[in-house]
Amino acid sequence: MLRIGAIVWGVRDLNRAIRFWSEALNYKLGKEPDVDFAILVPKEGAGIQLSLNAAVTSTKPKRHHIVVQV
Repeated sequence: MLRIGAIVWGVRDLNRAIRFWSEALNYKLGKEPDVDFAILVPKEGAGIQLSLNAAVTSTKPKRHHIVVQV
């Protein structure tokens, strides 16, 4: 059986995205963010990890994907 391990969200402003999604989802940083990548996890209990990827340069809509695990 597969399960969702993470959702990866392309963003332009990493710090702004961290603040927004942490507040909106009641998440926190899972570890210290890199220059262009951050991992958010639920503050309480289990849940899907949200990874924020700022390594996108296109002005077109950002690509997002789901990481599945066996």
